[in-house]
Amino acid sequence: MGRNMPAFAVHLGEAPYGFLAKFQAFPLKGGDLSKLAHTLFKAYCRHEQTAGRLATYTALRFADSSTFAAAKSRFSQLEEATVWNEKLSKIVRDAVRDNGQTMYVRDKALREIAEWDRDISS
Repeated sequence: MGRNMPAFAVHLGEAPYGFLAKFQAFPLKGGDLSKLAHTLFKAYCRHEQTAGRLATYTALRFADSSTFAAAKSRFSQLEEATVWNEKLSKIVRDAVRDNGQTMYVRDKALREIAEWDRDISS
């Protein structure tokens, strides 16, 4: 759209037209904004222009979790990342070491980091 950033259309009852007509819109089924947000999140995770930035942002949010529930939710989002690098491993590893709110996902996080790191070196 002129700024080299993706634009996503959302179907709110009317089919998109004009320059967006050739693209499929994300449906807002039954007004469930939570489901739409998750669908858009997954799309941004897969998009080459946004995947890296979203993975970094999600890792930083996980590291900054102030409740057990937030840490669990944010780690599940982090598991959907399609881009991984050593910087992200460090952020998550430091978070599980330093942030007590991550204690319920600590073991899973360390296993995932080890797997992600193996994928990096492959």
